[in-house]
Amino acid sequence: MRSWPLAFLLIVVTGCVQLPFEVDSVDEVSALLPKSMSWRASGKMLVTSKSNNQTLRFSWTHSANTVDRVVVSDSLGLRSAMLLHNKNGFFTVDSDNRLTPLSNAMAARHLALLKMAPPENWAALLTGTQLDSNTVVAQVLDWSVLDEYRVPRRLRIEANDDSLRIIINEWEVIDGE
Repeated sequence: MRSWPLAFLLIVVTGCVQLPFEVDSVDEVSALLPKSMSWRASGKMLVTSKSNNQTLRFSWTHSANTVDRVVVSDSLGLRSAMLLHNKNGFFTVDSDNRLTPLSNAMAARHLALLKMAPPENWAALLTGTQLDSNTVVAQVLDWSVLDEYRVPRRLRIEANDDSLRIIINEWEVIDGE
């Protein structure tokens, strides 16, 4: 009778050993999303500065015609703000879809990271592109795959004493823009 539990354990262990290992397809993909591609990314970010620590949800839509729309909300989704960046600058968007210019001074007051990198590079940072900057350090901690492209799953972006830790739960390519 003692041999039955031992035999069962042996079958389970050898069965597990024979399972094929899954190949991590991220290593096989090396291309980053091109700037000419429209995409949407959503997830969470931890914003840490000298005066503020906050967890936020975000949805970032990047259009190939250089328009970025970022919706940021608190962790419970009770309050949100929409920012729009196009060739004319930064705007906040109210509930009636009216645009109000956002001065760089106002943005820089809230987070020093915003003034460390030109606005045109913010979407590039999110896609894992390394910037030629002495003040902004971006590091991709974990990668994922979207179609035939490598996209970040977890990022850390730091400048001086400010940092963003970003977890991207969902990437999507937007067709027809």
